[in-house]
Amino acid sequence: AHHIYAPSQALPFLECFDAALVKTFPKGLPMGTVNQSFATAVYKSCATRAGLDWDKIEVCRTSDAGVGYLRQDRDATPFHRAVPFIIVNAESYANSTSGPPRDLVSAICKQYTGPLPKACLSAMDSVPSPSNMAYLDPPTCK
Repeated sequence: AHHIYAPSQALPFLECFDAALVKTFPKGLPMGTVNQSFATAVYKSCATRAGLDWDKIEVCRTSDAGVGYLRQDRDATPFHRAVPFIIVNAESYANSTSGPPRDLVSAICKQYTGPLPKACLSAMDSVPSPSNMAYLDPPTCK
């Protein structure tokens, strides 16, 4: 979806899918749990809820460009045993025996080399929302 729609449009779709997984598997996803028919049914439902055209997403997903985007994402993702996992400055917490840092802001601030942002100087007042997050322009499906 993020190769077709703007991040502000794609994010509700992705959040819907994540929420469905959390609701269906509250203790986490056992390996091999999510089969294609389950995923497709949830994707279709979430696309409808988010006001996105599932057929357009499916055409992109199954096109050569879409398969290429999936391959690029897969190749750029380190091996991990569970999701979510965190990478800060190329340091992966994906398979850490102690798990990801409990305080993501501190983990980022410890590795940040520039002038410290306000979040590093004091506790964050709130978790960033999609409306105040910065996005890169994604490639598009043609």
